[in-house]
Amino acid sequence: MKEEEIRNEAISSMIKIIPWFRNVASSAFSNKVFDLTRIQLLMVMALYYHGAVSMGTLAKLVGTSNEQVTRAANRLQEKEYVIKEQDKYNRRIVNIYLSEKAKEQVKDIEDRYLQQIKEIFDIIPIEDMKKLAESADFICGILDRIDEQ
Repeated sequence: MKEEEIRNEAISSMIKIIPWFRNVASSAFSNKVFDLTRIQLLMVMALYYHGAVSMGTLAKLVGTSNEQVTRAANRLQEKEYVIKEQDKYNRRIVNIYLSEKAKEQVKDIEDRYLQQIKEIFDIIPIEDMKKLAESADFICGILDRIDEQ
């Protein structure tokens, strides 16, 4: 198999995974339960896993514009989900992080999500689960290297 065919096959396989996880995540992280828009939910989850970041970095993590993140962050701030602060060294930069209230809610969401995933994966034999875990770790390592560039 040629290098380009291998790369295309790997990318196609990754793309097949996305809809499955999106469906599972959307039921566990239901916007209706937490009264958040899709962008707000993505922002909250990004801040939960990445910690305090600049608004510009958050826009990149969520995959949207700075303007949309700013609007959504203002609404999240009104709900007391996030705290925004100007950078001490550069006043043009605004950093954002989750409030304790939001962290507690995200932990509840994460627990619900993990429980749903566990129930789905209960039908998979343990040896296959070990292989899946190794493969997921390998994929995450590759994606981390891509992010570093």
